[in-house]
Amino acid sequence: MLTQVALLLAVSLQLVSAVIVISLIRATKYNSSWILLSIAFLLMAFRRIADFIIPNLEIELREKFIAINSWTSFLISLLLVVGVFYVRKVLHHLFRLEELRRSSEKQLLNAVIKTEENERKRFSKELHDGLGPLLSAVKMSISTLIYNEKEGQKKSIQSNALALVNESISSLRELSNNMSPHVLENFGLKAAIEAFCSKLNNKTLSIKFKTNIGNKKYNTHIEIVIYRSICELVNNTFKHARAKNVSIQLIEKENLLNLQFRDDGCGFNVNEINKSSSSGMGLYNINSRVKSLSGNFTIESSPNGGTAISLQIPFQ
Repeated sequence: MLTQVALLLAVSLQLVSAVIVISLIRATKYNSSWILLSIAFLLMAFRRIADFIIPNLEIELREKFIAINSWTSFLISLLLVVGVFYVRKVLHHLFRLEELRRSSEKQLLNAVIKTEENERKRFSKELHDGLGPLLSAVKMSISTLIYNEKEGQKKSIQSNALALVNESISSLRELSNNMSPHVLENFGLKAAIEAFCSKLNNKTLSIKFKTNIGNKKYNTHIEIVIYRSICELVNNTFKHARAKNVSIQLIEKENLLNLQFRDDGCGFNVNEINKSSSSGMGLYNINSRVKSLSGNFTIESSPNGGTAISLQIPFQ
């Protein structure tokens, strides 16, 4: 009686194991290891069921069943060995994926650090080259005003100092807006992009912006990534591409924000940019930001053929 109970428990456990392994087949995209192991567990369960049947059979059938049982045991052992071997390959593959994930995280962290360092350098340069000379000129005007005794010249110096102070305030406001665009926080993504494009729209560069997002607000990180990406792309075009026309389209469709950026500039060799970390740093930073939001980033360009860049960022 106890033997039969043990056999029933063994059959039940092997069937449960087979069901669990079979459920993993689809999850692991029909990997061979789980298929082989599930077959092995099923055969083990059938073999245990045969142990119930064999004692009740006639001698001739019993001998045949014993022979089949022996070959079934061999087949089960073979399936387990091959299945475990493939499991080892799966674990090795998972280990490689983990290494790639760590490498990607390291690259992303390096990109963030480099971006922050570049922003600090740019901020320092703008303070030194923009606001520094204005404040020095204000200081000179005030010093002249103190030591100058001629009333006629004092008014001219006061007027000049006031103009310099106003220019310093304007320069500081522009610098602050570049660091943290208040229009993005207060009025949304569309208004911020339109304000940025209007500043650079001139006779040498025509920027056309189209969108269907209206005044809709999105996650702050998404808005910042799209806004900074557009700023980076437009600045790259302005500095390097010698383009006359820029087209920007931001379209919301099926929980995706699609950004299409095109210019008619001199273009570049995409492969060369990918090889050079310094020349393609801006594009690499955009790619890193987009990937951090589970988005896609693609570049199409060729020498003298303009540039087309596409971003897709999911949102909820």
